[in-house]
Amino acid sequence: MIRAAFAIGRTTDSDLDLQAIERALGLQTIRTRGTIGRLAAKHLAG
Repeated sequence: MIRAAFAIGRTTDSDLDLQAIERALGLQTIRTRGTIGRLAAKHLAG
């Protein structure tokens, strides 16, 4: 079963094969929804 990307939960709980994604795209950082929200609020507030 594949969980929706927008489901609430930890990234490590998802069924995504993060190692396969890293092999395909290279080393990445993963930001949580909360982190993205804080970054957007800080940089897009106007």
